Amino acid sequence: MAKPFKLLDASQGRPRLDRYELVAELAAGGMATIFLARIGGAGGFQRFVAIKRLHPHLAHETEFVEMFLDEARLAASIHHPNVVPILEVGETPAGYYLVMEYIEGETLANLRNVATDTRPGGQLPVATAVRIIHEALLGLHAAHELVDEAGNPLNVVHRDVSPQNILVGIDGTARLTDFGVARAATRLSSTRSGEVKGKMAYMAPEQVRGAEIDRRADIFAMGVVLWEVLANRSLFLGPSEVATMHRVLNEPVPDLYQLTPGIPRRLAELVARALDRDPSRRFATALEMAEAIEAATRSVMPLPQAREVASVVETLVGDRLAGRKEAIGRWLANSHSQASATGTWTALPPSAANQLLTPSSARFALPAQPPGPPLAPVSSLSTGSSLSPLLATSPQGDGVEPGATRPPNRALFLIPAALVLTSALVWLLARPGAAPAQATSPPVASVPSAPAVVPPPAPSASTPEPAASASAPVEPPAAATPTARSTGKPSRPSRPAPPSTPPPTGLEISPYR
Repeated sequence: MAKPFKLLDASQGRPRLDRYELVAELAAGGMATIFLARIGGAGGFQRFVAIKRLHPHLAHETEFVEMFLDEARLAASIHHPNVVPILEVGETPAGYYLVMEYIEGETLANLRNVATDTRPGGQLPVATAVRIIHEALLGLHAAHELVDEAGNPLNVVHRDVSPQNILVGIDGTARLTDFGVARAATRLSSTRSGEVKGKMAYMAPEQVRGAEIDRRADIFAMGVVLWEVLANRSLFLGPSEVATMHRVLNEPVPDLYQLTPGIPRRLAELVARALDRDPSRRFATALEMAEAIEAATRSVMPLPQAREVASVVETLVGDRLAGRKEAIGRWLANSHSQASATGTWTALPPSAANQLLTPSSARFALPAQPPGPPLAPVSSLSTGSSLSPLLATSPQGDGVEPGATRPPNRALFLIPAALVLTSALVWLLARPGAAPAQATSPPVASVPSAPAVVPPPAPSASTPEPAASASAPVEPPAAATPTARSTGKPSRPSRPAPPSTPPPTGLEISPYR
């Protein structure tokens, strides 16, 4: 992966991947892209991570998905200070991703390139380069020694050891990364016979031929890396893959001591041993090679401490890293979305509004205010207080300071009382015998459904004459208000009409009484 650092476009809001906020693109390759991302928490907590996301067009390619999951499973099982840790594996509708610890620093390849362009002599200090390879060997040995729950060796082979996959942090520590093409005895995806994976210029001869390989293939690759940083030139890289393959298989390895006389002879000899084309004559383990480096340099060129390596990193790429950090700060401050300490959005772009109700894999945070002009606050019928359109107190536009007590709207309390009084009046008017003695207003047509609801009065000698109804001129006569129901029981004497009777409302024969 060699694509340069590039901040993402935040003009439409900060892009997200699940609960992570994507900030920049760190690198890209044929299989995946690595992003710088941020996650927030309570109390202003935030943490930057590196997210490796499988390309969306490979999300349904079984072989690539299994290879991607292999890397996550294997790397997550390795706990060593010289291996970049895997924190999480996730899946979205667009594909899989894995979350790694973000190492602020540079790859060994970039450090070597910068040193070639800027340092006197044009290369990394020899002791610093040897220290970086020594730590990478320790991380590689931890991967090779990985076992399952039952204690059985997994026989991990990285198969892609290269300067691009060795990260050197500003703390001066080297870490091995990218187990994407690693092979293990229990890997999900099995490599087809004769298939070659990895970078050709760092492959062991048996790997180039497609033969069975073991951890000694990684030792050969680490020998190539050490040879190149000491000689400050490429070893096998040719103008084409065919030319590179021919050099790996056939060309003799130049004597490093003759090429760079300033290095210890024993160091040149151990590099030649690591580059032997016969695997049986190489170091048996990465730890054995690391110990040989210590022994070869102890008396003539002691390995520097981590703080000394950190000083070299600061000298070479300190300005670049500081500029990157400053650019990230400006991006966070000037982006259109205003992320809170918990990582939520206070505004969501229209292009993402339709994703608010997507499955939980999207994990979009609900905005405090929908996009567009702010909506006018509404009032609660129960308290008269101002409510925002999202059922939360509106921070602006309601004329009340935040936290102040809003006075109740007393006029609103009259509405329920008026409704109660109106209902009681209707009920009184609808009772038998409650009609006025004289109609003082023009006749009002009866409700057509009244005859179907109110039965005609039964004749009774003891029943007094019914009061005149405002609907008397309308046929049939049964629409008049009865004084007794046809139940066979004595009718109840009618109550005297009130002294002051309101005009008829047309509800005295309501079918809902």
